[in-house]
Amino acid sequence: MLHENQLQGDLVRSTDAYLNEYVPLEQSRRAYLTGFTGSAGDVLVTQNKAILFVDGRYAIQAKAEAPDFEVRVLPLGQSIESAWMAELETWKDFKIGVESDRISVNLYEKLKKFHLAELPAFGPAYPKASAGRPATWAVPESITGESTA
Repeated sequence: MLHENQLQGDLVRSTDAYLNEYVPLEQSRRAYLTGFTGSAGDVLVTQNKAILFVDGRYAIQAKAEAPDFEVRVLPLGQSIESAWMAELETWKDFKIGVESDRISVNLYEKLKKFHLAELPAFGPAYPKASAGRPATWAVPESITGESTA
């Protein structure tokens, strides 16, 4: 993905398109990329470096689930966003890919000082049916009292 899009790095957030922290695994691009299933954690990836930023709740889990990533466990009080922003500051003249549907306008404004490019969609984008679980579900009329049909 980096080479095809002429990028030196990618930022992959743990949020979904609505900026929720708790994202179903089948919609988590971060989980798709890293294997890390915790609710909070963002990733910076370059050709020769992959860093997973997590808070202290996930110190053990992140290292176990994402063994190919450098896991940075942040101290209490430091945000994940501030940690990877500080890392980006050390990367000079890097063109960074971002998922524009997974960042707020405010964050986009903060990131403008870096060379940004929109990442193409990758990994899971929409809920899919999985074993024993449909992509959509309905509450039976016996519970709701009436049908929507």
